[in-house]
Amino acid sequence: MWTSIRSGCEAALANQRGRAIEAEGLRFRYSSRAEPTLRGIDLAQSLGEMVVLSGPSGAGKTTFTQCLNRIIPTYHPGQLEGAIRLLGKPLPAGEINELTGVIGLVFQEFEAQIFSSSVELEVAFGPSNLGVEREELLRRVRESLEKVGLAGLERRDPQTLSGGQKQRLAIASLLALRPQILVMDEATTDLDPAGKEEIFGVARALADEGMALLLVDHTASRLRSADRLALMAEGQIVATGEPDGLLRDAAVMARAGLPVNEIAMLGREIGMPALPLDPAAAYQALRKAGWRVEQSLAVESQPAGEPGGAPACGEVMVEAKGVRFAYPGGLEALRGVDLQIREGDFVAVLGENGSGKSTLCLLLIGLLGAQEGECVVQGRATRQLAKPEIGRVVGYVHQNPDVQLYAATVEEEVAFAAENLGFGEAEVTVAVGEALEATGLQGERKSNPFTLSRGERERVAVASVLAARPKVVILDEPTTGLDWVEQERVMGVLQEVNGRGTAVVIVTHSIPLAARYARRCVVLSRGELVADAPPREVLTDTGLLARAALRAPDITQLGSLLGVQALTARELASVLRRQT
Repeated sequence: MWTSIRSGCEAALANQRGRAIEAEGLRFRYSSRAEPTLRGIDLAQSLGEMVVLSGPSGAGKTTFTQCLNRIIPTYHPGQLEGAIRLLGKPLPAGEINELTGVIGLVFQEFEAQIFSSSVELEVAFGPSNLGVEREELLRRVRESLEKVGLAGLERRDPQTLSGGQKQRLAIASLLALRPQILVMDEATTDLDPAGKEEIFGVARALADEGMALLLVDHTASRLRSADRLALMAEGQIVATGEPDGLLRDAAVMARAGLPVNEIAMLGREIGMPALPLDPAAAYQALRKAGWRVEQSLAVESQPAGEPGGAPACGEVMVEAKGVRFAYPGGLEALRGVDLQIREGDFVAVLGENGSGKSTLCLLLIGLLGAQEGECVVQGRATRQLAKPEIGRVVGYVHQNPDVQLYAATVEEEVAFAAENLGFGEAEVTVAVGEALEATGLQGERKSNPFTLSRGERERVAVASVLAARPKVVILDEPTTGLDWVEQERVMGVLQEVNGRGTAVVIVTHSIPLAARYARRCVVLSRGELVADAPPREVLTDTGLLARAALRAPDITQLGSLLGVQALTARELASVLRRQT
């Protein structure tokens, strides 16, 4: 049956109106759960259409995508009801491999899809197992790697790639199979803003060629790229439609765990609810309507101690002095980096994938040793300190919190570091209680960490570090893969911790988060530190951002067109005046 479907795709692609995905009344309950995860999904998507599926954590997005290629219920058993049709035909009850060439799925946990010893072998694996001829196979490998920006890395071991590069590789390995439907579940979470743009550009091009693209994504600035949004909550589709309309609807966006678009917020503030959401178009509309920046009303920086305010001036806790580091094989990750983290700092470390951000973190906590220069913790070089001595000063949360979790309960997990640092029993009890309260996990003491959501597991990892009462907390991508509500929850915890004097360092690709919470932005590009300044100075410097593969928020881009450095809609609205 699926052979006939594939052979019939050309006719469907010709008119661009052939149905790619049809789900009707789709319900699913995992065998291990009492309540259904999907509660009646109705969604149709055409070939040549790019749909972004978004919603809060736990809405059922991943479950839905895995129903489309029979991972559910084949590998995750449960009760499945309703109908799914791909390319106009009912989903068969056979093996998952029958769907090869029809639908491809990039997992949220993308590293689980990567297992070969080189990049080119990874991309070649699928089509070679389908018997694709060598010349065609090599062409597919080349084209797939070019499309995702990995050309030139064919011989690299995938394990030496950055997280973002691994995500691109997972996408390329599916593109080589030439599926008619491509589903990407949070497939750009580890990418820098420029990388996200590239992947969404690839998706747009594939859709224009006739492929159906279903992307699960929380990136607010990228939702506008879709032909259509489908918003989920509590196992149901709560809204579908044209992006600009939905992005203006505060009630719908709140239910879907997403923030209202900043330019839409500006429009409401100044009485222009239909203000275009594209910065250039919004600028033209504002000018035409007579809005101008009142130069006498300059945007004021927020006070010290608040997000966006002046840098902290306390004691230097951690320092990198002329640090250079290269990985085996000659890949130079850092080249002469100097950085100080002071008591009470809130620092956002920004930069493109592979710029050296994670490497710098590992050097600062002594897990890597500098080949030139040195890293210092409270005046002592890390090479002279035992790991527990560093751990008493600096706590670290990995980019993937799951690699730090192994205890049977949340309480045991949070207590582990404090116990190993020699805290007394009573002190451990108090520290664990404080950490669980700070992270909102008091009710999960006896829960197995791996039964919690991704956002909750992130908070468990943070709590385990906080219980050790470090003076500096370093977090590598603490909001990756989290919806807006979970992001706010994690960042709220960090803000509270910072308010008590603990220095916070976050590695992030989220420019809006850096704008809202950081007091310093450190920018790395190709292993060099190219900026260390307050957010307003860094995030409004378009040349600097371009150099580091970063992208200013839409509201900041609009402000720049109007001649003002604004980080939020409220700031921009405060300096706009309408000329009559």
